[in-house]
Amino acid sequence: MATLLQEITAATAARNEAERKRLLLRLREELGSLLPVGATVFVFGSLIQAGRFGEHSDLDLALTCRPAAFSEFWLQGELELRLGRRVDVLLLGETRLREKVEREGLQWTL
Repeated sequence: MATLLQEITAATAARNEAERKRLLLRLREELGSLLPVGATVFVFGSLIQAGRFGEHSDLDLALTCRPAAFSEFWLQGELELRLGRRVDVLLLGETRLREKVEREGLQWTL
């Protein structure tokens, strides 16, 4: 028989996992509406790791190139408004995390 704390912990983990999956789908949809067809984006961090995403987790993205129509800072703000979460947008070629993002991140071609 599970204790009340175990039940609360399990319920919280289930909610966080459902939210993680929902945000992954929404993020892809929103990126598809904002970035040009063929753009490559890496999603990394807790959003792609089951069990690590929580109530205060942000969304981490790395773009392979700077968008032509707007800055990565505009994209960050627009995604935050649309998704209701803090978003960090990096340019892959300008971050010291490049190798880690390419190795561990989820690569999307829109």
